[in-house]
Amino acid sequence: PKGVGRTVTHAVVYARLRLPQPNGTLDDKGVRAFMVQLRDIETGENLPGVRSGDIGPTIGAVASEQGWVVFDRLRVPRDALLCRYGEVLPDGSFEKGGQGTEKRGYSTMMK
Repeated sequence: PKGVGRTVTHAVVYARLRLPQPNGTLDDKGVRAFMVQLRDIETGENLPGVRSGDIGPTIGAVASEQGWVVFDRLRVPRDALLCRYGEVLPDGSFEKGGQGTEKRGYSTMMK
């Protein structure tokens, strides 16, 4: 994504939501969208668990930088979940956001 290699401080990231269970396993709730802070706003340094860099020059995009991001065991707060179709409650449980949400979520991927 543009700017992620050096300057972007936040990004919308699609990742698997996995919630810890009392028996020690992780309950996979599927791919969800999260607003994730990548860098310290004051210093511009990557936050712990985030690595990023610039991929170098690209054809046709001379004025814009392109980059990569890798997350290593990054945990985000539950309020980072963009929760239109569900949310993580304070007790760690997941609540779906209404009837038919799976179909509405899938419809966003269709042309």
